[in-house]
Amino acid sequence: MKNSISSNQRAPSTFWICWIPKIDPLSVSIRQRIDAAQSPTEKPLKYIISDLYQFLEDAVTSSQAKYDVSYISSFAPDELDREAIQLSYRRRRTKAEAYASYQSWPEGMPPFQQAIMDVGQLVKDGGLFLLQSYRGGVDCVLNPHYGPMVRDQLARNDLYLLEIHFFTQSPGVQLIAAVKGQDQYRKWMDRLASKPDLPEFYGRYPDPDMRRDISRWNPELVENPALVNAPAEGVTDTPLPSQDPVSEKPSGVSEGPLNTGFFKTLMQKAMGGQDR
Repeated sequence: MKNSISSNQRAPSTFWICWIPKIDPLSVSIRQRIDAAQSPTEKPLKYIISDLYQFLEDAVTSSQAKYDVSYISSFAPDELDREAIQLSYRRRRTKAEAYASYQSWPEGMPPFQQAIMDVGQLVKDGGLFLLQSYRGGVDCVLNPHYGPMVRDQLARNDLYLLEIHFFTQSPGVQLIAAVKGQDQYRKWMDRLASKPDLPEFYGRYPDPDMRRDISRWNPELVENPALVNAPAEGVTDTPLPSQDPVSEKPSGVSEGPLNTGFFKTLMQKAMGGQDR
């Protein structure tokens, strides 16, 4: 199995990674359509079909820190690792431990493969590191220790966590944003503070209500809870307009509003498409 790496040579330079189970013969025609759609004034995308681990070994060794943005989308080996770790951990827990909490991620276990961190070494100082995953995600609400563990592993690799966004109704679907270089962290946090919350992100869900019902984990809300008027420690929601707050949750947890659109869709499907 191979990994597809696409490097965009225009400024800002972007390093994009996705997992391809096999080399699809249709990929040639897809690349041709992409090339045809590009402006003749733009430099073409450079495609590298390679084993990611070998590519990173060579790139990190030669210190190719040249990208402004790194975006990793659903890197399956890393996702499957997280899924397996959670399954194994749940099986090892006693019934008493399981009843006490629904924690699924073991303390002290790094959230990501080192290969994911090595991608960050290819980003310039001040560049962005974006990681999106759809499978094997860890629920930040039921695992309040997980956000700090993500932050700490990134920091050990000179990447500084800005936010974790996740679907309120499907917390395993996550979008993680970090910046390269500690001196750039405060600049980016101040910049984000003046911007509106992320209204939507793609997560392979056809229901737009699901994609817009977003919660977030912010590292500064853990260290400085007084920054926001919320009972949560790190976890906040992005409420939709004209919605009343949900009932109180256990201490340290604040979930997003009930997604009526999502449940309405499920009900319609269950009733054969009939609304009621």
